[in-house]
Amino acid sequence: MLLDDGSAVVIIFHDKDAANPGLPMKPYVQIGVTLPSGEYLHENLVPGEGETSFSTEGCDIRMGPHSLVGDLKRYEIEISPVNGLGAKLVLESMSAPWRPGTGYIGFGENDKDYFAWLCSVPRGRVHGQLTVNGETRDISGFGYHDHQWGTVPPLMVWNHWFWIRQAFDDYTILVFDLVANADHNFARYPLLFVHDADGNIVFESFGDIEETRFEVGEEYEQEATGKRVPKAFTYTFCDGDSSVVYTMETISELDAQDNYSMAPADVQALFDQAKIRPSYTRWVGRGRMELDLDGVISQREGEAIFEMIFGGTEYQVTTK
Repeated sequence: MLLDDGSAVVIIFHDKDAANPGLPMKPYVQIGVTLPSGEYLHENLVPGEGETSFSTEGCDIRMGPHSLVGDLKRYEIEISPVNGLGAKLVLESMSAPWRPGTGYIGFGENDKDYFAWLCSVPRGRVHGQLTVNGETRDISGFGYHDHQWGTVPPLMVWNHWFWIRQAFDDYTILVFDLVANADHNFARYPLLFVHDADGNIVFESFGDIEETRFEVGEEYEQEATGKRVPKAFTYTFCDGDSSVVYTMETISELDAQDNYSMAPADVQALFDQAKIRPSYTRWVGRGRMELDLDGVISQREGEAIFEMIFGGTEYQVTTK
């Protein structure tokens, strides 16, 4: 969620540790707030035993005093303050939900394992209260909601992914570019959609690599991770007489984590065995979109926040 005062809020409800999906349920909630000053505050909130429930009829999640309830059009989110950090928010959708085909990407023989994704609210209005450092204030802004699930740990199948969402006055663009690891031949799934001001899909891509290009204009070595990552890059998506050219230029890092170094020794040993070195980066950058719909061209640009989940040691520009 991007608030009108320049703050950014991320709230994630987990049913278990994503790195170990074979283990029993271990629900917890993450809340992170980046203030306009750049200060980052976060908490991992673990409910007590027997304090968690998940509805099978719709989105109704309860984890102790924390909850998420909604119906694709309106969501109510409550994070009871812990250590002075909490929220009571309403997210109202301004656009239609979107998923790439079935939303499932299969792995292994006969696709016995899978990773799935649904974009429930590509763009929505946010209002409510945010509590930071024990002080509660009214907030407003724009937000986004998606859902990821599957039967395999993401770090075990993905080398890296980019997730970029940018809202202009009259368009919203989302790029979710997933690249599998070496065991799956670095297969690339570049997903994209563009909504208009009324929330209607005007362009979409389900990951056809023959209609997509990813080009890196500049890269740099991260101080936090020691990895080389793109600093400026361009996506080109084509579909008949229509196309989207989207360029991102990094302005600064908001958060860069060497998750390998942060992990305890026993977890690092598991990472070593799997030959992965996980890291996470969130940037603020300047995005430029050129949308060509059957010869009618629209150009938009502005600042956006985007992220990279990076389990490997080198990112892949093209499939192998």
